[in-house]
Amino acid sequence: MNNNDFETLGIDNNQNINNEPNANPVNPSQDLEQTAENIINQVNQEINNTPVNPEPVAEPVVEPAPTPAAVEPAPVPVQPEQPAVAEPAPAPAEPVPQATVAAQEPVADPNAVQEDLSNISYDTKDNYNEFANEKPKKKVSLSSIIILIVLLLGLGGAVYYSVFYKDIFGLGLGNGGSSSEPLAAKEVTIELGTEIPTDITIYMNRALNATEYKLITNKIDNNKVGEYKFDVIYNGNTYSGTAKVTDTVAPVLTTKEVTAQSANDVVVGDFVENCEDLSGCTIDFETPLDAATFAEEGTYTIVIVAKDEYGNEVKTNANLVIDASATAVEKLTCTKSGRSNTYAASIVYEYEFTFDGDSNYASIVDKRTYTFDTTDELAKHKQANTNNDGTYDEAVLTHKSSKSYTVEQAASDNTLSKFPKAKADLQKFFVNNGFTCK
Repeated sequence: MNNNDFETLGIDNNQNINNEPNANPVNPSQDLEQTAENIINQVNQEINNTPVNPEPVAEPVVEPAPTPAAVEPAPVPVQPEQPAVAEPAPAPAEPVPQATVAAQEPVADPNAVQEDLSNISYDTKDNYNEFANEKPKKKVSLSSIIILIVLLLGLGGAVYYSVFYKDIFGLGLGNGGSSSEPLAAKEVTIELGTEIPTDITIYMNRALNATEYKLITNKIDNNKVGEYKFDVIYNGNTYSGTAKVTDTVAPVLTTKEVTAQSANDVVVGDFVENCEDLSGCTIDFETPLDAATFAEEGTYTIVIVAKDEYGNEVKTNANLVIDASATAVEKLTCTKSGRSNTYAASIVYEYEFTFDGDSNYASIVDKRTYTFDTTDELAKHKQANTNNDGTYDEAVLTHKSSKSYTVEQAASDNTLSKFPKAKADLQKFFVNNGFTCK
């Protein structure tokens, strides 16, 4: 064994044991064995006490054992081959405070055997970073589904209420309407004297909720023929329409029998018991009475025609009894000619009165005859005569009308109501106004 073999064990062979003459001789073989055993034990101890990831430190220096005296060393017995000893691990680093250790992330040993974590639940996984990309699956709860359904139903109800029920866009999609029929007011016809209707379908083109609209009809006069405006307020909008008050009902005429010495002694009013109509009655014979036709005594049937202001008429029969012994009927006829204030025409006024036993007038017949200067004036009059009363003769450019009134009817007329009742006063009144009476 040479000196190089001792250097590999860290032993300095340059020390001279003879420097200390009194030193006890040492068995070199025993010292070498002890030294080797101490090194091995130290290495094993350091390996067992080393942390998993120790901080690298400087390799400890093993102090060389004292070299024996410079004598010929005894042959060193051959030691059995020792197994390879791992390089001594570095000494552990300074202890780190517990708080600092807890804050540091552990560093995985690349040589350590990885544990199978596939069956470990998400909450118990030790290393969160290995599962950072794994997303937990969300479950839809029953309450979420119910809330979604309620929201959808609410949204659908809001759409129906605003578009179909309230019709805020005026599309006409609900309440009986259609997309081609927007909400609008209609033209209304009301019969004269009847109650003003309240059914909204009469005024609008479709039904509306009774609590959502307001009908305003206070401008309609149902006792006078004419056109009136009404309003319907709905959804903040105002819909205006026209209500026409019309008279389509004929008068109600009641007749009575008349006895006279001659047909010349009677007027049409003598045959009228009563005539009722909201727009007034005018009465006339269907065929004018000719005394020659009723010359012989007897009972004759004649036809009385009653018309109202708007052309509605009714025909009723009446009896005329010719009796030579009958009391003569008092009559007064007043006439006047002049020019019309409205048309280029001359006009003849004729009022015919009959009187009762007290010499007060009982009936009035108002007769008028127009003779126009031109056909245009006749056409103008004809167009204005909406009631179409009287008869026209375009060959001679004339128009003749005849209206009969009872005492009661005359009292409600603005002109006739000014006439005196007694025969003497009545005749004086007409003469003073330019009439000729007989």
